[in-house]
Amino acid sequence: MKTYKIYLDSCCISRPYDNQTQSRIKSETAAIMQIISRFWSGEWLAITSKVLQFEINQISEERQQWVGMSDVETLVKRIQQAENDAECAAKTLKTIIQ
Repeated sequence: MKTYKIYLDSCCISRPYDNQTQSRIKSETAAIMQIISRFWSGEWLAITSKVLQFEINQISEERQQWVGMSDVETLVKRIQQAENDAECAAKTLKTIIQ
């Protein structure tokens, strides 16, 4: 199997921190999370740079406070939980409306 080398710039890394109520942002976040899961599985290789690390370090305190953590694994779990919560809320609302 071929291993792909992927570089995500700071905009990609920051996308999960953005407001997920917009469908475009939510779908971009899902794509980024799929890429990251392939990094974790070893299928793809993440390429980094000093510039990327500098940009990541510049992420505003507001975003860090909103997320409340700094590691990607915890962020992924939090995003997945938010998606599950949203799906449950949608199912509940649909049941109430019917």
